[in-house]
Amino acid sequence: MRRLNYFLLDLDGTLILGNRVLEGAVEFISELLQMGKKFLILTNNSSRSTLGYARFLRAKGFPITTKHVFTSGKATAIYLKEKKIKDAYILGTSSVLREFLSYGIKYSPRSANLVLTYDTTLNFGKISHAARILQRGTGIYVASHPDNVCPVEDGFVPDVGSFIALLKEATGKEPDFIPGKPSQYFFSRAMEIMGAREEETAIIGDRLSTDIKTGIDFGITSILLLTGETSLEDLRSSQIRPDMVFRNLRELLAYLRNKK
Repeated sequence: MRRLNYFLLDLDGTLILGNRVLEGAVEFISELLQMGKKFLILTNNSSRSTLGYARFLRAKGFPITTKHVFTSGKATAIYLKEKKIKDAYILGTSSVLREFLSYGIKYSPRSANLVLTYDTTLNFGKISHAARILQRGTGIYVASHPDNVCPVEDGFVPDVGSFIALLKEATGKEPDFIPGKPSQYFFSRAMEIMGAREEETAIIGDRLSTDIKTGIDFGITSILLLTGETSLEDLRSSQIRPDMVFRNLRELLAYLRNKK
């Protein structure tokens, strides 16, 4: 196995599930820090800001700071800043709106630009206004990520991909760009943040179509955990093949210790 010094870690279904910390997750992160390894916790879940996730994870026992977190919401804000977008009608929580503002993107219901994030305060009024913006079609339309559902402790709940589908049915419009996983944009930015070398990097996640496919596409080590979306049956029937498979992070940590 390659010597691994950089780790891209999925969040939902890999480190946590809903509000529950998954087996071996805190221990795994703690050991990466002790070994001097660099890592980023990646999440398509854009319901919290980077600061919000750092606080949430610290409260769960993870010894991390904001520098260890990269969300699809942050990637979207970076993308809009690069495109010199100054305002947008953003479907998002209050903490996410503050993060966008920190990148110079102001929330404005009068904007011609539409941004979808994982808005857990979503209601009919917000969706209706978003549809009217798309009907006018004079601005840019960006969605933070394409996931249809988000894993929680007792199953799944609708995610941004479901919002995209709703608006497509209503308006016929699809996003101009989706910065989150599995886009090359998201992972290029993540690798840049860490200063990572591909041959020394692994991606760890529970989804074949995003985490593992990205590892294959980027030529980095792909590690599947059976703690979230993907079951052994799914893996057997899939053409996407990870480099390694483990039941949880505790098993992976034991493997890495034996490879020292």
